[in-house]
Amino acid sequence: MDLSDFHFLRPAWFAAAIPLAAALWLIARSRRGEKSWETVCDRHLLPHVLIGRDVTAGKKFLSLAAVTGILSITALAGPTAERLPQPAFRDQSALVIALDLSHSMNAVDVSPSRLVRARYKINDLISRRQSGQTALVAYAADAFTVVPLTDDVQAIKLYLSSISTEVMPAQGSRPDLALEQSAALIKQAAIEKGDILLVTDHGDDRSPAIARAMAQKGHRVSVLGIGTKDGAPIRMPSGNLLSHKGKTVVPRFEAARLRKLADAGGGLYRRFDPTGESDVTALTALFASAPKTAEEEDRAQLFGAAWKEQGPWLVLLLLPLAAFGFKRGLLVLALCVVLPLPRPAVADAWERLWWRDDQQGMRAFDKGDTAAAAELFKDPRWRAASAYRNGNFRQARKELGQPQNADDWYNLGNIQAHEGTFENAVKSYLRALKLEPDMEDAQHNMKLVEQLMQQ
Repeated sequence: MDLSDFHFLRPAWFAAAIPLAAALWLIARSRRGEKSWETVCDRHLLPHVLIGRDVTAGKKFLSLAAVTGILSITALAGPTAERLPQPAFRDQSALVIALDLSHSMNAVDVSPSRLVRARYKINDLISRRQSGQTALVAYAADAFTVVPLTDDVQAIKLYLSSISTEVMPAQGSRPDLALEQSAALIKQAAIEKGDILLVTDHGDDRSPAIARAMAQKGHRVSVLGIGTKDGAPIRMPSGNLLSHKGKTVVPRFEAARLRKLADAGGGLYRRFDPTGESDVTALTALFASAPKTAEEEDRAQLFGAAWKEQGPWLVLLLLPLAAFGFKRGLLVLALCVVLPLPRPAVADAWERLWWRDDQQGMRAFDKGDTAAAAELFKDPRWRAASAYRNGNFRQARKELGQPQNADDWYNLGNIQAHEGTFENAVKSYLRALKLEPDMEDAQHNMKLVEQLMQQ
């Protein structure tokens, strides 16, 4: 703290001293009338004649009001003398995660399947990511953008929880197309350098050359390999094992190809850690040290003019003064001591006292805690919306119940689309459009579902 930097963040608040002084002057003037009684009445009789008019108490009140007003205005003006380190530019690092959705990811050599464990690892990875933007790409015979570059981690988790090999229009394995799609996303965001992570169980002969070209442009390519050396059969959603020409298909884990791909891309290769987090920890450390241009390095050293405000400390001085403003000042002081104690049960009761269940649910919903919101809401539609945001589509459909209006049918269609019952989703969108023909969201989502059905 350097006192030479002392200043006020909001000095305009000192203008409030004018109405404060005027109010105090009017109060003092009204009390001067009491002195005129001294000409017709002895001073020692005044307290008995002027009921409720204690001159000494009046002076104390004016002094208390003046001190309280001055402290309040000074606190609102924002006194400060300490600068806080705050980057002047936001971290623009980019990470695109390309998830393999070919049938081989349904192999059960890791329990419950390669794909499920891959989703868990991606979820852990993005949860640890502190800054920058992240995108999700899915690929098989072709590559598709699931979520473009965003700093909204919850949006990626929402789609990640419901993604499966069945959503791909055609099967195959084209990691080269996934790399090109990932690079295109980074370019669209006008980011010069970024990271690409392939989450897969096998590679191909085309990808290393593409990864090498991307590394030359500043895009590192890393690989998280999912699988075991011996491999295992592929269990389809129907429960049957995938077979070809009467033989059960057992996909092998191609560690050598994946390592070669990561080396060509200038990134890191890590094999799936079934019992720990060494893979996620290593990749997180790599992405935290995202490649930067010289200009970005210079910008990272710049700091904005953020100041640590000292006004709240003055507010603490107002607490004992405010207590004297009540006849039961000791009770107020006792409450000030008791309320800050960490008593979770009391805190919950306090919130229930001031907030209805739906209001508490909305607060949790706005904070992104959809699991808690689903428990707090009493309104069935909001309970359904919370369950939907939390990826619990079965619970969302149960809470929604029988649709009553166009919005209900539209929401039911979204739930059915996530569950993969596309025909039912189209029917629900049609019911919504029958009730509200101009509902653009229903029209848009119905077209997307119809395209998936055609594919």
